[in-house]
Amino acid sequence: MSTKLDSSLGASLIGSYFAAILYGLTVLQAYHYFSRYWGRDEVYIYCLVLFVTLLDTLNQGMVMHSAWYTIVDNYCNVSALLVPSWTANWAVWVSEFIAFTVQTFYAYRLYKLSGKKLWWLSAVIFVLSLTTLIIYTIETVLLFKHGTYVYFKKVKYMTIMTFAFNLGNDVLITCSMTLLLMKHRLVAKMKQTENLIRRLISFTIYSGAVTTLVTMISLILATAHGSTSWDLILVLPLAKLYINSMLAFLNSRDSLREKHSDTAITVNFATGHNAPSQASRNETESTIPVPESFHLTTNVTTYAEQKP
Repeated sequence: MSTKLDSSLGASLIGSYFAAILYGLTVLQAYHYFSRYWGRDEVYIYCLVLFVTLLDTLNQGMVMHSAWYTIVDNYCNVSALLVPSWTANWAVWVSEFIAFTVQTFYAYRLYKLSGKKLWWLSAVIFVLSLTTLIIYTIETVLLFKHGTYVYFKKVKYMTIMTFAFNLGNDVLITCSMTLLLMKHRLVAKMKQTENLIRRLISFTIYSGAVTTLVTMISLILATAHGSTSWDLILVLPLAKLYINSMLAFLNSRDSLREKHSDTAITVNFATGHNAPSQASRNETESTIPVPESFHLTTNVTTYAEQKP
């Protein structure tokens, strides 16, 4: 009996711990974003950050309620372990909806950065993400209908499919963004621009590798231990990894600029923001041809010596 509890209740409890830790990081990063970038990005970026933060709050509340329902409300009630709470089912669906939102944002970002040339690749990413969400929706409806964890084993293949689709999407997003940035790096004419793109490439690979690795491990656990719920250890906090990777990207722009103390570097989602002030100086500007709201500009400024 203890082994069964380890692989079900124990797995979900550990997953809820990880989810709580990452939720704290989500709130911290959201606060950091709004405090530093308010008035500097377009409205839809603010709405996106607020939306995913509220969704993550809802998801965390459901995870906590599910743990309370099983451990406290039904303490020593073995039969309750066979019936998931309604929040347990919804928490997984909300988690996938968060992943769908973040992956759609990345698809739109790829669409803009490529000058709309890779629209077909963005469409593939969106379709894969939407398909995953639809599968999760069907699985959630079936779990509500049959209402036991025993039936969950019968639809485990659907969970494995969603992991596979998410894994493919993560790899596709990371590789396409990296190759696109490498292309811009090859045509960069200035050393500062090349260094900036190199940092963006590294950041893209690192952030994409985290979600890819976690999704891959979840897929392995779900496939190798289909009769257990060990994958819940990573499923519950997975959505928060997506949110934090997106927020980390948004919050990294100022730090990228500060790494080049002798240059004024702008990496913005909106053209025309953070332009350097006019002064007595000689200015050379190099711009990577990124269209509209995903405009990346490097300004190299040499200040003229002031004579007394």
